[in-house]
Amino acid sequence: MKPVDRAAGSRRAFLRAGLVGLAGFCAACASNARQPGKRLLEPVFSIGGGRQVARMDVAGGVRPDAIGGYIPFIFPVAVAAHANGDIFIADAGASRLYRYDRGLDALITLPEKHIGITTRLQIGPDGSVYVLDGTGAEIRRYSRIGQRLTLMQPRLPAGHYSEFAVDPLSGKVYAVDSSNLSIDEIHPLGQASIDLQRIDEPGPIASDGRSVWVAGSLCRCVTEWTYGRKGRVLAAGQLQSPRAITLLDGRLFAIDGVDRVVAYVHEQGVERLVPSSLGLMLPEGLHAAQGLLFVADGAGRRVSAFRPGFEVRP
Repeated sequence: MKPVDRAAGSRRAFLRAGLVGLAGFCAACASNARQPGKRLLEPVFSIGGGRQVARMDVAGGVRPDAIGGYIPFIFPVAVAAHANGDIFIADAGASRLYRYDRGLDALITLPEKHIGITTRLQIGPDGSVYVLDGTGAEIRRYSRIGQRLTLMQPRLPAGHYSEFAVDPLSGKVYAVDSSNLSIDEIHPLGQASIDLQRIDEPGPIASDGRSVWVAGSLCRCVTEWTYGRKGRVLAAGQLQSPRAITLLDGRLFAIDGVDRVVAYVHEQGVERLVPSSLGLMLPEGLHAAQGLLFVADGAGRRVSAFRPGFEVRP
């Protein structure tokens, strides 16, 4: 009879336990993985340009006989949309600000000449569009038909606005003064402003009607500020170089890094989507409206809209 090898039996028992543990680990991984066919963002439509509108009526309407030839985008850098269906697009390649009519596939050119790579757009509750010229550091406001409404300049003489957000409820403007490391709160009519709070560094900003969110490259995070008080810090150390942030139904999205990934930022961390997985090339700007996430894709020469998928956690 062959003697019993107790060491071999122990090794086999150890291996069996290891395989059971590995199987449990893999099962847990599978449960956390995205299910086939479900994506963080589902594509809805893309805009590569539109037919040029020669004129519009006093209400901003367009007659069919006023629509001309097709104009392709050259390098769109910013987009902002309103619940009424208006989509405003800043094309730095053409130095033009457009209002896109999706029903007519038409582009109305607004009288804003200072459109460049640093241009930022926001929408007011009334449907007016706000334009930040990063070079001139002032915010200009237009009605949907292009009427000049308000000019907002930095509160301090040496101030320089680099980013801004418009409160979707009150219409207040929150502007990041990169020279003084502060956020100015500006009255909707632009007639008064206050020093709302101090910040550690300037960066992209968003507002949800209750809090102001500021992203930074030093903390590599997004910080919540409520009535001037520092609140939650999301994705600390996980964002490389945030270029834009926006809030979609309470969910925070960002464009991050040199490779311009689209990131979903939440309490547990960051979920990243490389541009190619979304059919994008080099995202420049973000905006959320109508339950959609709009992305201005400069190198891709288009604006794309996405809907959050089933896997997005609130």
